[in-house]
Amino acid sequence: MKEKNKFTLEKIDELLSLLVGYETQKYTFENKGYDFLDVGQLFVKVKNPEKTNDLSIKTSDVFTLFFAGTQKEFPTNEQGFNELKILVQAILDCSQCVYVLNTTDGSRYAIGKVLSVKEINDKTIKNIINSFAEFRKMKMKNAKLRLIAWQSEYNKEFCL
Repeated sequence: MKEKNKFTLEKIDELLSLLVGYETQKYTFENKGYDFLDVGQLFVKVKNPEKTNDLSIKTSDVFTLFFAGTQKEFPTNEQGFNELKILVQAILDCSQCVYVLNTTDGSRYAIGKVLSVKEINDKTIKNIINSFAEFRKMKMKNAKLRLIAWQSEYNKEFCL
């Protein structure tokens, strides 16, 4: 077994302890539809109680966090694992959200940027919208910027 994979196996119980109190589903390569996983890898889905955006974590040679159509990878070392834990907790307690750009042609650009919910104000939104200048050049009409949090009461949508 590779050393990195050994590290992820050692951290699985600690990872699952973060999710106590949430409805979770765990998958391995033996589960139908999860044959992309190797032996010793785990895919954990945290079910959103509002039936909206679930949060998922894949263990492999990196830790991968999936939320609201975005993904972020963390190295399989102590620092990467600690960063993963902090971000998972921040998303679940709604102190962090992600933002995505949806276009009228059905395209969804999952930006994957994480934003503190406390930082959401007019200036921050204007800066985010200005960062999409290249999308405006593509003449996308009625594109929408969505801020997505674990609880929908924190979600916001802005027309570009």
